[in-house]
Amino acid sequence: MKICVLVEQNRRQEIEKILEPTGWDALFMPCDESAATMAVELNPECFLIDEIMINIDSFEICKRIRELPSSSDMPILMLSAAKSKVDDLDVLRFGIDNMIPSNLNSNELKTFIEEKIVVKKAMKKNEYVEDWVEFEIDNDIRFVKEIHSIVERLINRSKLTPNQIFKLEYS
Repeated sequence: MKICVLVEQNRRQEIEKILEPTGWDALFMPCDESAATMAVELNPECFLIDEIMINIDSFEICKRIRELPSSSDMPILMLSAAKSKVDDLDVLRFGIDNMIPSNLNSNELKTFIEEKIVVKKAMKKNEYVEDWVEFEIDNDIRFVKEIHSIVERLINRSKLTPNQIFKLEYS
């Protein structure tokens, strides 16, 4: 599996050690504005980016990736900082699929990423329309947790009545 990684040089060795046992082809991107374009051109199964970057805004890189054609199927996973202040709105707004705790070991990280890739491939999001969210996902019990998480984040952003929220959660 090919995975693009964007981390600062001082964290590269640490991330290489974590990814090495997975057997994946980890492609480390330059920490500059070209990272978004390069990541999409290399067509990886996943893009892994560190939340804390020195010279570039990691959230803007994620947003740029999502704006590029043919990037919608690629999961964007962000390694969260120890004292991360990222909220669910940031995750949704910048096109990040999931936050990953930085303290995972190789096996945990491998399992986490593989699960997210399966979910991303199973989910087909439709075009964004103001105040409307629509997506399709395979009918599989494995996706219940992901669907619940997405619906929960959307409910928190919505102006739905308690009755509408109940009906949505029930469905």
